[in-house]
Amino acid sequence: MVLWLTCTHGRYRCLQRNLRCYLDQDFLGESVMYVCNTGTPLKLPEDFELPENKKVYIDNVSMLGFTSLGAKYNHAIKMAKNLFPGVMVVTSADDDDIFLPNHISEGIKGMGSALLQGKVAYKPYWSYARSRDQEGLVHYEKVHNALEPSIFVTVNHIITHGFAPVSIRYHQQWLDPLEQRNKILVDKNGVSTLIYNWGDNGGADSWEIYKMSGSGDDSRENLKGHLAHSKDMGNNILVPAEDNTLYYTFKL
Repeated sequence: MVLWLTCTHGRYRCLQRNLRCYLDQDFLGESVMYVCNTGTPLKLPEDFELPENKKVYIDNVSMLGFTSLGAKYNHAIKMAKNLFPGVMVVTSADDDDIFLPNHISEGIKGMGSALLQGKVAYKPYWSYARSRDQEGLVHYEKVHNALEPSIFVTVNHIITHGFAPVSIRYHQQWLDPLEQRNKILVDKNGVSTLIYNWGDNGGADSWEIYKMSGSGDDSRENLKGHLAHSKDMGNNILVPAEDNTLYYTFKL
């Protein structure tokens, strides 16, 4: 089983899009979307139907119990593993990014190659980046850096190393050992499936999102800024975005 791990707070429209990304996945195996939500409590509609191979679980918790996003992620990964013991592989599906419908299926193909090589994680070398220019026009380009949401990794590795107790570089605590011990397969021929998204701010058809990583500040003040600016709470009922085709169909 694959874990689609989404931690969120006050980004309802982002979460709607994220849920649609998950529902659009073409992966035929079992998967679960685990949402750790610290904003206004959310639930799915009572008549919400899912394919047999997909699950969605919303964990409504208080942010008061966490001093960093890393602490929140540690809670989420442990709870998800306890609730869904069949989970073997995780991808960190950040709420403001976009994932193409083949994200999981290509990630699992890559994990198969990684495991055969004695590694425990996989990522394609290239991902997409979405941004807007000063005129508000959307642009896409191919980029390469850590791009943690593009990574697929065994849940056991994450639980063993955990997330760092900070709010920007919290992934580094589990990512550094992968790189230091050559346990991650970075495939230059891997299919790009992540759209790293900085294109929501500033356009007539977009909404403002507080970007913690943009400040470079790993202190608790940045976390306070995130909580103060993330006020898109929705109406307690989480419904997926109707159609993500606009995000999936683009030209470089």
